[in-house]
Amino acid sequence: MLFMGSVMALLAGTYDITQVMSALGAPVLGLIILILATWTTNTINAYSAGIALTNLFQLPDSKRALATAVAGILGTVLAVAGIMNYFLNFLTILTSTIPPVAGVMIADYWVKKKGDPSKWFRYPGANWVGILSWLIGALVGIYLKIGIAPINAIIVSFVVYLVLISVVKQPQPVPSKKKA
Repeated sequence: MLFMGSVMALLAGTYDITQVMSALGAPVLGLIILILATWTTNTINAYSAGIALTNLFQLPDSKRALATAVAGILGTVLAVAGIMNYFLNFLTILTSTIPPVAGVMIADYWVKKKGDPSKWFRYPGANWVGILSWLIGALVGIYLKIGIAPINAIIVSFVVYLVLISVVKQPQPVPSKKKA
């Protein structure tokens, strides 16, 4: 299949399947191939999103098909609205907001708890020091225009977490009754 696609692209002088099939005199076949290829890919995307929605909102398994349909419809509406025009902005935000999570986790587990798994407990409620450290690291990652944003975000969230846990009194963690 890959070989045939390569040969057809060489013959047509382009890799765009619609142009390849048009150049070979079969534009309708090209359209059908394109629709089926995107259909199968996006079926998996909608199904994954449906499972995620089911878990996120703790829906019963019987509602998974409905959640999948909602995810598919929402994805289609967003695609028609031109969400891809904002994809690079979305990736930029992810690059600044995900790395500081690692900074907080490294500071908490390896520095505060010295890498001892027996010291890991669930906090009652939320670990607000961790959330604030993450937020500050993310903002630095977004707005500081020197260095490498993800590295800056990790370092700042790491340092802020260590400073805050030594200053702010936190609720004492309690052993979880659930298995982690």
